[in-house]
Parts: sequence; C-alpha cells; structure tokens
Amino acid sequence: YVYEIQGLPVIDHQGDTITHPCTADWRSRWEVTEGDCSSPNPDSQMVSALRGLFAKSGDTNPYIRDITFPTSRVDCGSYDMYDVEIQIQNNAECWTHKHPEH
Repeated sequence: YVYEIQGLPVIDHQGDTITHPCTADWRSRWEVTEGDCSSPNPDSQMVSALRGLFAKSGDTNPYIRDITFPTSRVDCGSYDMYDVEIQIQNNAECWTHKHPEH
C-alpha cells in the first residue's frame, strides 16, 4: 500500500501552484509537527479562519490532516491565491500546507 508520497511540490518548476486552501469546497492537506514553524505566516484573517477549521476538524491523524474549506460562513479575507507555501503556528504545533497527494 502507498500511504503518502513525500516531496510533491505545492509550486512546480513552471511556477504553477496547487489550489489555495481557502477555496470553497476544496480539501487541503496539512502536515502537523511539534514545535515552532520555520517560516510561519503572520497573523491575518486567513490564518484565523484556517486555525478555526483546524480546531473543528474531525480528522485525528497525528501527522497529516485534511481540511475542507466550507462554502459559506468562513472568510479568509484578502489573500494571494498563488501564495500556497503556508505555515501556521497553532499553539505548540506547526501546520504546513502540503500537496493534496502528500
């Protein structure tokens, strides 16, 4: 069985990006690690919205979490849809946005 494929980029060699995690009805994948992020995104409406979704997630995998962005009632505010290299400090954990097939 293949459980994950490591090293898939969120931005490929041609500059194409995967879908932004704030896209309605889109499932994004996040790697969860203990400790501080190396390059955390600054607090913003986007970071707050994603933290809220992390807290409500029913996914209990301690290493990889899938979050589906709702179609209403959650707003990321303004963000760069091509900025997909996202790290969010969430208490003592670092959540890093990964390729959906990671």
